[in-house]
Amino acid sequence: MGLPPSVKTLLPSLQIKDDRTATIAIADIKRHLPSLRIRSEVRDLSDAITLSMSLEDLRKVLRIALAGVEVDEKWYVTQVPGLADALKNGAYESAAEHYRIHGYLENRPAATPTVDESYYLKTYPDIEQAIKSGKLKSSYDHYLTVGYAEGRKASPPRRSKRTVIS
Repeated sequence: MGLPPSVKTLLPSLQIKDDRTATIAIADIKRHLPSLRIRSEVRDLSDAITLSMSLEDLRKVLRIALAGVEVDEKWYVTQVPGLADALKNGAYESAAEHYRIHGYLENRPAATPTVDESYYLKTYPDIEQAIKSGKLKSSYDHYLTVGYAEGRKASPPRRSKRTVIS
């Protein structure tokens, strides 16, 4: 399994307030769950409603959604300042647990990303220019530090193989 899309890509309206409350526009959820219907007796309100929940409840949902994401434990620990000490002190059972509770919401990749250099530079000319001018080291460095969080694609989308059953 590849990297999951960044939370900003999936839920651009997500806001975390005072580290206790999360809000998400229902319209963002409907993009992924088109059958979702929220109606009142007056009219369909689903595009105008914002879902509010505790941050802990959002983390519970994410733990379930991210359960199948493979976390490269050794690499991930090197990417999160202080995580090695937190693991030694028992704050988390594993780097994967940290990723599912915090890392995904912090827009951190779960594993070393593979960046197709030519695709990335062709798709994002601003990055190519920044590398040429010396503002960035590489497309990989950009993707790792901000590109993933911005929802940029590291490589061309895979074409799905269709299986015909007769």
